[in-house]
Amino acid sequence: LIAALHELNELWPRYLRDLERPRAASDAEPSKAPPVQQRPLINPSEFINAKLAAKLIRQLQDALTVSSGALPAWCRQLSVECGFVLPFEARRLLFYGTSFGLARALQTLQQQIQHAGGASNSSGGSARADELRLGRIQRQKVRISRQRLFDSAMKVMELYGRSRAILETEFFGEVGTGLGPTLEFYTLASRELMRRDFDLWRDAGPSASSTVSAPKTDDSQSQDLTRPPGDGLFPKLVRKPDHERLERFRFAGTLVAKALLDGRLLDLPLSPTFFKLLLGAPLDWQRDLAAVEPALAATLGRMADFCRRRRSLLSDKSLVTGAIFGSPA
Repeated sequence: LIAALHELNELWPRYLRDLERPRAASDAEPSKAPPVQQRPLINPSEFINAKLAAKLIRQLQDALTVSSGALPAWCRQLSVECGFVLPFEARRLLFYGTSFGLARALQTLQQQIQHAGGASNSSGGSARADELRLGRIQRQKVRISRQRLFDSAMKVMELYGRSRAILETEFFGEVGTGLGPTLEFYTLASRELMRRDFDLWRDAGPSASSTVSAPKTDDSQSQDLTRPPGDGLFPKLVRKPDHERLERFRFAGTLVAKALLDGRLLDLPLSPTFFKLLLGAPLDWQRDLAAVEPALAATLGRMADFCRRRRSLLSDKSLVTGAIFGSPA
């Protein structure tokens, strides 16, 4: 029931349009109909259940339960069927505690306890954190060339993308090492994937007010970044993708997976509709297409309204067909 209420709260503009269209087809022109607001009726935070979230977090903080894989079935089922009742932090903790193996799960648990212990040293939290030191995950250091950043990044992901070790990067000719250069590598690799000359994503074209330049690439020239027409990056449709395009998307997938595994951030604003396609989730063509290509969605919406109006006129027995289309009676 709560899942149905949440869906109704999210998709109510679509249901309202479906109810209003038969009346609008006979009363007024579709173009004169007032626009419907797309915001949910109820703030999504109102669906979050703090008690369920606290119970889930307590389950994930039990080292024996996590290490033995004895997490109750309701934890995963709740996150899959009704994930909106859990806050993001609880879902993130469940994801890292169940998706990447025992070593990553224990590391996540140790980080949570250390964070809690640092906030309350006087309560003995640090002592519990010391009890859970089970060893560090292996780290893999690589060196990247700034002059050939994209080629170097593709080679690194090809060699170490499937590795369970934490990836750390350095740049040739620079003394920096550790977390700083690693985060910079993920940011620069994300920007490289957004290069306009790669032609990977739907692009609204250059804009004088919002054009952003990427760092220098292997050709030593500044490249413009793709400016998506909607709410994020969505793959550009091509009739027959070539091998180079497929390899770049394969690299993008490996980069995202490695960033998730190591807990890194990417400067890659992918469209929520793209995530829905990857997950096999159902799509609402009006809402999701409008998020990817607003102009195309508006045109198709007007065409759909015209078709509905035409069917309504043809089904009206009181009207004469010849008078409508100008043909002799």
